Formats: sequence, C-alpha cells, structure tokens
Amino acid sequence: MKGKTLSLKVGLEILTPVQCGSGQDLTQDFDYVVENGQVFVVDQERMFTAIASGDKQLDDALLGGECNLSYWVNELAGERYGYALPMLSRTTKTFTKFREHLKDALYQPYIAGSSLKGAITTALLADYLRELPKAIYQELLPNIANKPENTHAAKKLLDTLLGEDPEHNIFRALHVKDVMLRAEDLCLVDIRWLNLTTDSTNKVSAEWRRITGKNFPINEWKKANGIHAEMLKPKSQAQFQLQWDEFLLSDLSTWYTSAHDILPRDFAGLKERLNRHARYRLEQEIKFYHDYGAIKPEQACIKLLSALQNDPDSIYLQLSWGSGWRGMTGDWLEPDLTKEMCQLFGLRKSVLSELPFPKTRRLAVSGEEPKLPLGWVRLFSYSQIEEKLKQEQLKPQTEAALLDAETQQLGYQGLAAELYKKSQTEKWAVKNNSEKFYRAMNTDYLQKIEEEPNPEIKKQAVAIISGLMDTRNKGIMKNPEKKKGKRQDFEYGDNPRNIAIRLNNIKLS
Repeated sequence: MKGKTLSLKVGLEILTPVQCGSGQDLTQDFDYVVENGQVFVVDQERMFTAIASGDKQLDDALLGGECNLSYWVNELAGERYGYALPMLSRTTKTFTKFREHLKDALYQPYIAGSSLKGAITTALLADYLRELPKAIYQELLPNIANKPENTHAAKKLLDTLLGEDPEHNIFRALHVKDVMLRAEDLCLVDIRWLNLTTDSTNKVSAEWRRITGKNFPINEWKKANGIHAEMLKPKSQAQFQLQWDEFLLSDLSTWYTSAHDILPRDFAGLKERLNRHARYRLEQEIKFYHDYGAIKPEQACIKLLSALQNDPDSIYLQLSWGSGWRGMTGDWLEPDLTKEMCQLFGLRKSVLSELPFPKTRRLAVSGEEPKLPLGWVRLFSYSQIEEKLKQEQLKPQTEAALLDAETQQLGYQGLAAELYKKSQTEKWAVKNNSEKFYRAMNTDYLQKIEEEPNPEIKKQAVAIISGLMDTRNKGIMKNPEKKKGKRQDFEYGDNPRNIAIRLNNIKLS
C-alpha cells in the first residue's frame, strides 16, 4: 500500500475569465506595444538576444537615445518575439498597464496546482460547515474576548477540523498538478466594479464604482473606470492530474474525526460535494443581482447554474482572483455571524451595516457591457477532450507537412521554396504585416535573390515576391487608408519602391 497513488487525468474548461496573477503589472511601451488597437506582449530576452546577435546598428540606436519599445520590436529585432493579446471585448477605454497572468519561462500561461487545490479545499470545507448546526462551530469562531490577528481569524476552527500542523491535515493526501495552457488562450479583459450605495433616504441601488480618482457612484458603467487584466478566455481547454495518496488514506484513524467527512476519496465524491457548493454560490449571486436590478450579470449566473444542472458528469468551481470575498472564504457563515465578524474585524463602516457583505462585485466586460462573473471553470473526464488536445499538438506538424507537399507540387526549390513557405506561414500578403514584409525584403531576401546562382530558382523567387506585391497593391487601391495624406502602407519610407526597382534589375540581369 505504501507509495500507492490513485491518479486521474482531468479536463478543465474556462467558463468565465480566470486569472492566477503573477503579482506584477505589465506597462505599455516597456512590456508591451499597442499597434492598430492590437496588444503585443514582448519577450524582451529573446528580442534583445536577436538584436545583439544581428548586424543591425545597435550602437547607433543606443547612442541616439531611441528607447521606444515599438522601434526595438519593429525595426531592430527583425522578428516579433512574444505573443498577441486580443481583447475579450472592444468596448473599452484607453489603458497604460494591466495585471499579468502567471506564465512559465516559455510564456505559457498556467493555473497553479496550489490555486486549484485551494479552491477545492475552500469549497469542501464550506460545504461541510454549511451542513453543520451553528452551535457546533460557533464556539470555534473569534469573539471580542478572544480576538486573533486578522490573518489567523479561522485558525482555531481549522485546527479543530484538520489538525494543528500540516502533518495532520487530511488534504496532504490530495495532490493537484499545474494546469498548462497556451498563449493563445489568453485575452485582455476590462473589469468593472458593481457597487451598492445608499442615498439620503437610505434607498439602496447598484451603481458603478471608480477605481482611480475620486470615488463616487456612477450610473453609466462607461463613465466609470476599472482595471485591465490578462486572463484565460472562455472556452479554453486543458488537462491536469488529480492524485489521491492511498497510503495516507488507508488508516483514517490517524486523522481528526471531522476530517473523515471533508475529503472525498474519488472524482464522483468530489463532484457531488463541489457541485452542491457551486449551486449554493450561484443561487446566492443570482439573488444578489436580481434584488438590485443587475439583469445581465443575473442572466450570466443563471446560464452557469443551468449548465451545472444539465451536466451530471462535470464539476463546477470558482477560483482565484476576482471570485471575491465570498468565493475566497467559501461563503458558509450565516448572515448574523457574517455581520458579527465584520464588526469584530472592522471589515466595513458602521453606516453600511445594513447592506449585504460584501457590497461589490467584479464583472468582466463582454459584448456591450459588464456581465461575466470571474473565475468559473468546469472539470470533467479527460476522455472528452483527449482527441482534441492530441490534434492540437499535431496541428503544427500537419500544417508543416501539407506546406512541404504544396511547395514540392509547385516545383519550388532552394531559396524559392524557403520564400514561398515564409510567405505562407507569416502571411506577408496580409495588410498588417506590410512593415515586416518590407523589412525582410530589404535586409535579407533581395540580396539572397541577387546572389542566387541558379537562374531557375532566381526566376521563381522573383515571381513569388512580385506576386505578393501585386496582391498587396490591388488591396491598397481597393481600400486606401489615409494617414496624414499618404497611404498607411507607404509610411515606412520608399521601401516598396526600392523593392520594385531591385526586382526589375534582377529580371534584367
């Protein structure tokens, strides 16, 4: 029995935006650039390595005092290193920084296993306590005569339930691995604060709260301000491992009596307990939004609750930043005890004592207004997405093989084959990549074409570049975009003209 572990592969789907924060903010023109409304987060280490290893005029740029990140990304690096970050919703205000999601050294986002385990533990404890009579646990709560530090408010309760040290905590037997996702699963989310306020007649209403500047209630959310955060977007999927240490669970007498009933021994047990907690949490949020006329957030929570009720095989769970005080603590205290704890620890002003606690909700802007609660995920059998994830892993190899076959079928060889593949994978003919196309031609490929010894390959290469330029020019004539009286495509100097002249000289040579 010793060393035996029950391992289970579990699928995870993001239902509403989720963030496990790195604790850092990313700043515009230092960590990321914004071009044509598109955010691009820069991998600075790879970018500066590329600059330092190339033949660019790095010294001139440094001595000239050029410090704009866009210049380093577009002019010196020769290639973009990092990842694009789309907006969840386009109805957003200008921003100069945003909260960063946790990522590994390769810029791949992940949900820390500790965060996921913490959310599971909190939900299981809350569900357990909610089923107990208040008299059993009330004496374990802080009081005026025995008030602990704020950070140890629940210590006596948890010590009684789980043991006074980690060795006696039954959750030692549950292991949760990190959930690895992809950079493409990230998006930038505009988050607003819905806040309950009272007027001179003590009438309660839901308004929008300003996060910066003078804090006063605002009727229209667009006139308020919030924050932006890098988050995992809805419909993203991944897999991770849940493990139960069967040796630690083989002798339940080693654990506190109450702990026997807190940790389920398998996925089915987890599902029953965690979904019961999720159902309670969603019902409470639906009531909150309904009572104060927040229709869109109420509908979003009703949709989540309906999904839970019609999905008998999955677990629904809220985790991490944005889930709020109730999400982080489990929301198991009865209203009178919640009010008592607020007074004991000074969690709110006395004049607001009649309002629900907490009185604010964080909502993600989606579509035309803030409506999505944060942090909801679905856990399910890995077999449901096993084939999809395998296909995603094989997709780059499959696309590369198809492109190789297409290149061979067209008869391209050597430099011409390299140019054709590059043009397809980097989509040089797409309007937004004009600068990258011109730079690649002027700094790399035109010289290679001029020096190509094989006349047939040289002819093929010229035809590929000429075709790309013709395609682009037709698009420009059809949809001209003006910028200070000139087409935007020609704002990089006379690069297009230089390319045309050099191509013509190559044809004549």
